[in-house]
Amino acid sequence: MSNSTVKTITTSELRGLRRAHTDMILVDVLSKEQFGKDHIEGAKNIPFGAADFLPGIARAASTKDKKIVVYCSGSTCKTSDSAAKALVAAGYTDVHAFEGGLADWRSSEKSATKGGEAHHEAGASDTASASSHDTTHGGKSKNSTPVNTGGSMGAVHDPATDKKKDQHKAGGR
Repeated sequence: MSNSTVKTITTSELRGLRRAHTDMILVDVLSKEQFGKDHIEGAKNIPFGAADFLPGIARAASTKDKKIVVYCSGSTCKTSDSAAKALVAAGYTDVHAFEGGLADWRSSEKSATKGGEAHHEAGASDTASASSHDTTHGGKSKNSTPVNTGGSMGAVHDPATDKKKDQHKAGGR
């Protein structure tokens, strides 16, 4: 029996590992049928309880100290906990049970789409560069609010100036 214990990992921690391209194995321990319906991209399906669970892990992990993250359907599903305990008992030393499972993963994707994590990853530099732009012209402060268009260069548009340009274009034709 190993002295290692099962560690848990949160959704944000798992996302961080994936962003950092951490060398790990993400294992969906649910049935092949459930895996076929939905799973986290890049996960391997090695169903817990199947006769080939430990041999399947051994094939996927080059060593017993390889980082392994197991997950199941959600926080109320205890299959990933059982699988993680079995892996620790088999001598694996860097085993993590993803406590939120597939349900939390999908929920976090929905919040990221509504301006959560994915928005911050992609748009943080745009907002920062927009706030550093000077909005004065000829020493006089403009009486308008800059609008970040979200471009990769962090371009800022002044609504008052844009309106004047549009009026000039319309009157000049």
